[in-house]
Amino acid sequence: MFRMETMRKNRDKTIEKLQRVIEQCIEDRNLKQKDVLNLCEKKGYTLKQSELSRILNRKTTLALYPAIALSDALEIDMSEVLYPDRWRRRKWDIASESFITDATDHAIKSYLGTYHMLFHSTDAQEVKKLRGRFALYSQIGADGLPYCAALLSLDTGEYDDEGNQIFKRYEGQFFISKQGVSYCILVNNENGDLSLLTFRDRLFLSGKAQSRMGLAMTIAAGELKHPVVHKLAIYREDFTLSSEQEDRLINLMKISGLDKDIYIPSDNLFEEREVLTEKGLEDIVQAIEKYLPERKYYILNREILKSLKRRINDVEMTRIIADLRELDDSSYTIQIKEEDDKELFEILKSEHLTGK
Repeated sequence: MFRMETMRKNRDKTIEKLQRVIEQCIEDRNLKQKDVLNLCEKKGYTLKQSELSRILNRKTTLALYPAIALSDALEIDMSEVLYPDRWRRRKWDIASESFITDATDHAIKSYLGTYHMLFHSTDAQEVKKLRGRFALYSQIGADGLPYCAALLSLDTGEYDDEGNQIFKRYEGQFFISKQGVSYCILVNNENGDLSLLTFRDRLFLSGKAQSRMGLAMTIAAGELKHPVVHKLAIYREDFTLSSEQEDRLINLMKISGLDKDIYIPSDNLFEEREVLTEKGLEDIVQAIEKYLPERKYYILNREILKSLKRRINDVEMTRIIADLRELDDSSYTIQIKEEDDKELFEILKSEHLTGK
């Protein structure tokens, strides 16, 4: 009798713990009941609005099926809730005097929620936009303290043999340095992939962070797994971008950046003349060919373009730069290859031998 009573209490405690995590996740992501039902439906679960309402209002006990449905839809790892002692602990030590880790802190609360992620493929053999869903939410760690958990579901753009989209899923932690930089460490244990994301940080006194450009240090896609650095963008889910806006974002992610020189091969300028004319840049192309010395590469920047077309506002100039950057040969990534390590060793060896 005593054993059965103990088991019942443990069961009730577990249900209560999972219920609190679900409620906290819904609150942190500012989801309405219809939003939660839509997420369940997308994952293939059938949950009635009346049932969800009774659960959230504590008028019925959380049963197994809705517990699984809600946990999966909200991307809550039930094993972390049910078996906290088995859950891997965070191994790094982040000093509270140098970093903000508490998800209830105002500095982090403005970042909580769901985002779209967009970046160019890190596979040098491919030309495509990669999209993902990036979520930041409050979670209780093994130490009992709240931290900002991070989830990334990345659409690889590939399909399995049954025609289903292939996603790569990462989990990790988001925190802020008091020096003005935000960090996010993401791990994919299935593929043995770890990524470090960095963002420029600012304190939002009112409202929430809407978008951020970031840098990612990870490994390149494709057969050769080189270490790679690339730019990415995150933006709130309430922004719906057109294909043209996405293309402009992708151009912003070239390593050269909008404020750097643009290197356009003369062949590219000639081959894409018709496309540039359709975009209203025929006069710019003619001015480049007329006033700039003919060479293998045309080197352009904002100042040079202003000298070629003086009567133009900054908004139009930014659009022109974005369109011309599509012809730029600059890469979207910086990769560390075998040749780089060999060259480094040769330099070090030569310095050592010469006694410098």
